[in-house]
Amino acid sequence: MPLMANRIQGARAAKAIVLLLELALSGRSITYGELAKRLGMSNPRHVVKVIGQAGEVIDAFFAGKAPDICVLVVGAASRIPGDGFISACQEECLPLCKETYLKLPLREKRKIINELQKQVFSFDRWEALLAIARDFYKYSV
Repeated sequence: MPLMANRIQGARAAKAIVLLLELALSGRSITYGELAKRLGMSNPRHVVKVIGQAGEVIDAFFAGKAPDICVLVVGAASRIPGDGFISACQEECLPLCKETYLKLPLREKRKIINELQKQVFSFDRWEALLAIARDFYKYSV
């Protein structure tokens, strides 16, 4: 990937980290389309890579001890994350195996995702990273 593209991708990931942390602290989710728009991306399908990068940074900061904040990014119609989230999700993240989850009806998936989102909303250490993330984003653009 050319240097300029790497810089743009890095700035988007930094902004996504700030946005995800703000969402977690406010108890809200966001659609892929809304997030793509806020990141200046024309195609919501491309936002998945940025979400993954942001999630990895956040996970590393908390040494794997935080709930998966990427669960806050959902499809507009389904109101749950795409199957890619579940594929990337650590086994301990879900209360059942991935294959079983993927076979569930949408209503049951929503119940599980709502519980995972509640864990994100109740995590009390997001604020610790937010100030750092805002500074990092400020210097990445």
